[in-house]
Amino acid sequence: MLLFDFRIDLKNYFATRVGVPMAGKTLTDAIAFNNANAAAEMPFFNQDIFELADSLAPGLDDPQPAFDGLTYNQALEIDRLSGVNGVDKALRDFQLDAVVAPTDNPAWATDLLYGDHFIFGSSSLAAAPGYPIVQVPRGWCSVYRWGSASSGQRSASPR
Repeated sequence: MLLFDFRIDLKNYFATRVGVPMAGKTLTDAIAFNNANAAAEMPFFNQDIFELADSLAPGLDDPQPAFDGLTYNQALEIDRLSGVNGVDKALRDFQLDAVVAPTDNPAWATDLLYGDHFIFGSSSLAAAPGYPIVQVPRGWCSVYRWGSASSGQRSASPR
């Protein structure tokens, strides 16, 4: 869904720009611009994410070959159900007001050879179906900050 929305949102953003090469352009135009200016625009990494987003079919109910034929609306329903059968179920089954988890692995330096060093993240379980998340810094682990993320029911009032 993020890739699908990205293409639309980027076009809307470019429509607000004035006096820059991408003013009024699209993601397809940005890809072409980056390719034409690769030495300056992409000295270390390519644009796989841009190209994947640009390859998606335009309709909400169009099957997306890059995602095994899943449509945007089917993905939305999967995310909704992950809340109902995930966060909501855990809260109900264990009589909880919130689920608390570590926020993420520590930040990493950009690695030009191997890329990102992402290990885990806890916010996706709540974020995808649209549940509230509160992240709080908790302390230090060596030279890295760490924290916790709390998530509750989607429609719960503050407690």
